[in-house]
Order: sequence, then structure tokens, then C-alpha cells
Amino acid sequence: VGQIVHGYVKQTSEAGCFICLGRTVTGRALISELSDEYIRDVKGAFPAGKFVTAIVTAVDAGQNRVSLSLRPSRVGAAAGPDGERKRRLDQIAVGETLKGTITRIEDYGVFVRPDDAFTTGLCYVREIADSEVPVDPRALYEIGDRVLAKVLKVDEENSKLALGLKSSYFAEGSDNESSSDEESGSDENGTEASDSDDAGGAEESDSEASDSDEATNSEEEAAAASSESEDSDSEEEEDAEVSNLALAVSEGFHWNDNNSDDDEAGDQSPESASDSELSDEEAQSKSKKGSKRSKLQKVTQDITADLSEQAPRSANDFERLVIGSPDSSFVWIQFMTYYLSQSEIDQAREVAERALKTISPREEQEKMNVWVALLNLEQHFGSKESLDDVLKRALQYMNPKH
Repeated sequence: VGQIVHGYVKQTSEAGCFICLGRTVTGRALISELSDEYIRDVKGAFPAGKFVTAIVTAVDAGQNRVSLSLRPSRVGAAAGPDGERKRRLDQIAVGETLKGTITRIEDYGVFVRPDDAFTTGLCYVREIADSEVPVDPRALYEIGDRVLAKVLKVDEENSKLALGLKSSYFAEGSDNESSSDEESGSDENGTEASDSDDAGGAEESDSEASDSDEATNSEEEAAAASSESEDSDSEEEEDAEVSNLALAVSEGFHWNDNNSDDDEAGDQSPESASDSELSDEEAQSKSKKGSKRSKLQKVTQDITADLSEQAPRSANDFERLVIGSPDSSFVWIQFMTYYLSQSEIDQAREVAERALKTISPREEQEKMNVWVALLNLEQHFGSKESLDDVLKRALQYMNPKH
């Protein structure tokens, strides 16, 4: 009992499966010992010839029977999603801290699945918060929230794990860390003070030696500054003469590129400008082209500003967003929320139906989010018939268990 064995599935039925452990030894695993989660198709999950790893739960040498369990929570020694080694229930100690995810919420507590363990723990309502008044678990947590839990009790016989989420369970660890940080900070301050005293004496001796050098250097800098000031005065006079020769621009200065032709004309001398005058027809055609370019530029700038700097405020804004991100359930649900704020229930339903048709079939989670949003819409604004209809369709297209 407790030995880890390997074998091949010999036969599978609705009651469980028989596993061949050797030429003369065959073990049996009941359906309740095949997995920690519900399996709809047992024969499909454990076909004949599949190689499995099991743990021996009971041995009857008289009748030559071996009871096995394939549940990962009992077998253990399997790698997690990030490569870490998950633990069995008997490898978890009381008092240690676990990081996990909330998988289920009930009136009596919340279920937490640890990251590094196969089993799922239960935290009762009285162990959620440090308050004498009972709290509502659904008001504090949601399914999928990440939490830090402390192990309160491990029941190996009944395969139960009791957890606690009170902040007082983790206050002692935080106090110890803060006190250690303060002690290390005081030690660092003491060493810095001693270092500054040693450095102060060295700086005083160096300052006396550098005073004489600074005195000689100041005289040389004064002579150089006087010669540089004379040169700068002569250069400023020449710049002033050049600036007086600048041409006056009659139409003013423009930052945009549409008036670059006017700026070039203004930079020319009066004589060259008079020689290069355009006819009236050419000037009109040029002004029409410039106005078209300015209109196109204004339209492009307005669209860009709406998309990047402002939140979507109209249906057209959301249409541009869903075109750019067709597989994002967040954008589609925001689009539905926009129509709900305008009391357009039918329009919100149409957006949900468009999302279900547009999102790629590979994005199962994105489709699941839209189905949940549509179910919530029918629950709050629809009828019982419409809610049942949407639920039946969701069961057809998505995983019924989810």
C-alpha cells in the first residue's frame, strides 16, 4: 500500500478500469479514483492500451486483488504548468503559506486550488476576515482571484484541506520582515557615518593644497575672459548688421506644410519675385490643390485623435475599434455596454451576436466572455424564455461543464 506502480489499461467500463501491472497481476481503479475532476467520457479518457501511473490503495493477497488510484492528488510527482513539482495532500504541512486561485464560491466559504498541490482546499466563512460579523464571500471574492492562504488543518483520511485567509495570519511574518529591515538600515547608517568622518579629514588636507592652485588659475582665467569678451562684442556687431538685412514677410508665418510655397516666395528678393509671378489660372489650380490637401489632412488628424487620445463616444468609434481588434471580447463587451447605457437592448444583443460570429473559434476564452455577457444581459433585461434560449445555444457551442 502506498507504492507507485505503472501499467497499461486493460479494460474500461462505466464502473472504472482494469490495469495490467504484470503478467499475473491486474489492478482495479474505481471511477471515483480515476481523476480529481469530473470525466464525462470515461472510455475516451482511458482507452485500452494507455500507459498510466497509479498508487496502490489496498491489497487483498487471498483473492489476488489490488486496488489502485489514478487521481493526481494521490499519485503526485507530476509537473505543473510552469515546470514545478506538485505535491500530494500528505506532503502539505500545517502552518505553511500557499498561493492559489479561487475556483468556487459558496455561502459557507470559498474553495482555493493551490499552485503547487493537486488537492483543493476550503476556507470557511469564519476564516475569511478578522470580523466578528459574518461576511459574504461573494462580496469579497470572485472566481479566478489570486489569494494567499494559510494551512490550518490537513485531513488525509477524508482528503480535506482547511485554509485560512485572515490578514492576522500573515501579520506576524510582515512584522518580522519590517523589524529586520529597520535593523539592517540602522547598521548601514552607522557604517556611512564612520566612512564620512574618515573622508572629512582627507578632504580638509586636500582643500589646503588646492587653494594655492586655484589662486594662480583665477588670474589666467581673468585674462582669457577679457580677450574673449572683446571677440564676442565684435561678433555681436556683425550679427546685428546681418539681421538688419532680413526681408519682411507680408503674410506672416505658418507652421503647416501647405504654405511652404508661400514661404519660399517670401524668401526671394523683390526682383526675382516679380520675374516669377504665376498666371491667375495657375494660382487658382494651386490653391484648389492646397485646399484638398488641407481637408484630407484635417480628416486624418481627427480620426487619429479619436482613436488614440479619447475614449470611444459613439457607435462609429466602437466600429473602428472592433475592426482593429476583432478577437477582443473586452472591446465587444464595451460596445454592448454603450448600447445598454442608451437603453438600446436590441442593439446590444445584435453586437453580442456579431461578436460570436466574428471572434475566431480558436479564441475559446474570448467567446466564453461574450456568452457570459449575453447571459447577464438576458438575466437583467430579458425574459426567462430568452435566457433559456441563450443558455441552450451556449451549451451547444461551448464546453457544457464550463
